[in-house]
Amino acid sequence: MVQSYSNKDLCGVPQLEGALDTLKEAGINDNNSQIKIFFMKTKLKNTTKPLMDKVADKAYREIEQFKPDIVFLFDDPAFSELAPKLIHKHVKVIFSGLNVKPEVYNKTLKFMDKNRHPLANITGVYEKLYIEASIKFIEHILGKKGKIAVLSSEDKIGRIVTQQILSELRGTPYEDCIKVFWVNTLYEVKNDIINGINVNNNIVAYVVNTHSVLVQNGRMDIFHLIPFETKWAKKPDIAINKTFCKRGLFGGVVLDFYAMGAQAARMALKVINGIPISKIPIEDAQKRERVINLKRAEQLHIKIPLEVLDTVNEVY
Repeated sequence: MVQSYSNKDLCGVPQLEGALDTLKEAGINDNNSQIKIFFMKTKLKNTTKPLMDKVADKAYREIEQFKPDIVFLFDDPAFSELAPKLIHKHVKVIFSGLNVKPEVYNKTLKFMDKNRHPLANITGVYEKLYIEASIKFIEHILGKKGKIAVLSSEDKIGRIVTQQILSELRGTPYEDCIKVFWVNTLYEVKNDIINGINVNNNIVAYVVNTHSVLVQNGRMDIFHLIPFETKWAKKPDIAINKTFCKRGLFGGVVLDFYAMGAQAARMALKVINGIPISKIPIEDAQKRERVINLKRAEQLHIKIPLEVLDTVNEVY
């Protein structure tokens, strides 16, 4: 199992846990199988292309030594680095949490047909964001429409997810309602929130897409950024996964990353049970939920309508 980030990451760890728990429930655990986990640490440590290449080479050497039947690749850095090395090998590859559309990777890898049926040894779960539904949900709570800001880090995953947001909104009523604020440092995060998002009366909410930014002693990840962002922002923060909401963001219609990892593991179980990978098509992440952080709503002086609370899946 190759995880793109660290063993504490808010995006990667829930997927990993969902996959491990699902495999364990099916009787696959350390008692009768060997599971090895490799963390690429591409958000805070191995952030440049040369460093990503180097850690990917290390992961690939460990895969060759371990000789697994199945390799899980969690998130885009792991997939973009290792899928080209693993395609057409004897190992089966299951991905989870891709933000770049499989069709984009397919232009060079040629691993699936137009219906997303595998043509090679690769299948998995695409991380559809449901961003349009999230904006509609926030607008309903606020009782008004307006511009939506996207506060995005300039690191690899920040750029990928921003492009995904814009792609999902293309052809929708929200296509021209997005304003992107690019940030690379903690100072820029503070400045763009206070002097950009807060003071712009046309902006009604903002999407938090700051995966890592520069600080004095290195980089800060989103787990540590969220408390700063919620301190500075005077407008609702739209979360793109439920872990971000639980950490303190206002809410939205979000993916359950644990469920996405479990979904990928169920695909692996099909492989283990003898179903040819060509019969296991690539899927969109299936479980989405309406979530609200009531403490954050209180901070923002936003009253959540009762009819909204009745439809919410999780409240923090």
